[in-house]
Amino acid sequence: MKLVQHRQTKQVFALKAMKKSEIVAHRQTQNVVNEKNVMAQADSPFILKLFTTFKDKTKLYLLLEFIQVTRLS
Repeated sequence: MKLVQHRQTKQVFALKAMKKSEIVAHRQTQNVVNEKNVMAQADSPFILKLFTTFKDKTKLYLLLEFIQVTRLS
């Protein structure tokens, strides 16, 4: 995961990048599709909001809600 920021709005997101070759090699294609579908349909404070997905030649990307967690001591 990477922390990314929209240039104009300065809104912060989490960007999950997954290598297509590793998804196929580990036979995880259906799991990745299921992950995307669950996140896209979910409306729960316990599941990160999925804003969009995109891909390039080698990777799949999920643009997710960023939640900052602070430790309770």
